[in-house]
Amino acid sequence: MSVTSTDLPEATDADHARPALLTRLVLGITGWSLLFSAFGLWAVPGSANVPELSLMKLGVSIFMLIGGMCCIVSTRPVR
Repeated sequence: MSVTSTDLPEATDADHARPALLTRLVLGITGWSLLFSAFGLWAVPGSANVPELSLMKLGVSIFMLIGGMCCIVSTRPVR
């Protein structure tokens, strides 16, 4: 027995919304985690005052800040 395209059930809007909702949720959680981690990196003391480490910490925090903002902005619905 062959299966044709007319035998398959049609996808509804709810079927397409589930993966998008899950993706938005994961990206939102990841984005906010990166954003808070970027600021938390400077709030928590623990490293020595070595200029090289401060420069690396600055680079990592800027990367996390930009990455978190990209994740948060990508969760907005398309107009």
